[in-house]
Amino acid sequence: MKTDISIIIPVYNEEGNISKLFQKIQAIFEKIDKTWEIIFINDGSSDKSEAEILNLSKNNPQIKLISFVRNFGQTAAWSAGFDYAQGKILITMDADLQNDPEDIPMMLEIMEKEKADIVNGWRKNRQDPFLRSIVSKMANKIINWMMESNIKDSGCSLRIIKKSAIQDLKLYGEMHRLLPFLLAGYGAKTIQIPVKHHPRIIGKSKYGFSRTFKVLLDMITIKFLISYQTKPIYMFGQVGFGFLVLSVLTALLVIVRRIFFNGAWISPLFFVMSNFFTVGILCVLMGLLAEIQVRSWFEGTGKKPYLIKKMS
Repeated sequence: MKTDISIIIPVYNEEGNISKLFQKIQAIFEKIDKTWEIIFINDGSSDKSEAEILNLSKNNPQIKLISFVRNFGQTAAWSAGFDYAQGKILITMDADLQNDPEDIPMMLEIMEKEKADIVNGWRKNRQDPFLRSIVSKMANKIINWMMESNIKDSGCSLRIIKKSAIQDLKLYGEMHRLLPFLLAGYGAKTIQIPVKHHPRIIGKSKYGFSRTFKVLLDMITIKFLISYQTKPIYMFGQVGFGFLVLSVLTALLVIVRRIFFNGAWISPLFFVMSNFFTVGILCVLMGLLAEIQVRSWFEGTGKKPYLIKKMS
């Protein structure tokens, strides 16, 4: 029997939450005329999370378990879930009971109605500690500004995604949080809807403020991949010419200072000009090397520098 929907749930020390979450999901899918599976990815838990999942799987064939040898992080867990999921529709959510499975039917309905590739949850009334919520909102604004987008809540794990939209996608670092931006950059139709959010009752949050900075760094990577993957010379060239312009302006300042104010030719400004010129040339050369690498990669792998939505 084919599987219609795969629910992907990373687990890291969530003992006590897993059984309750499964009961809620099971109650929802008893009302949905779709075949489904749940893939729990045990991300190196040190508590009894794995035993709890195995105990549930004895009487529930919908449950599948992937156990990592150690903690690899949520991005790796999602990536494993995407690789082994059988469904054409993928649902991602956290195991901490903060996401509400009752939102799933509404999200599925909207996906079908709007013919969307991804339906992203928006925790409009977020139930996290105040400081964490503020930092998350600030990071989200920065990411939206950099990516020229309007994703209201990039950190919400409750998402519904068509497998066809991510089948060639590779995730690294903390890129699971930037999935809506990454998919939108490749042309996926994204819908955002408000979803319920509950405070954590059992266990401790695994998110620290250091993760925010990791996400911002990954955002720079994604921005580069989306905008300059096939033309890196444009980015390096712009930066390089910027430094070359600064070197010319600094050279003019050195000349004016020498002619009109009897300044010395050899001065700190001269070395600043030299550094600007050197950095500018190096950036342009890096862009040329990147162009050679990109073209060699595309030609060597046979990968096309475009994505086709459909042909008729």
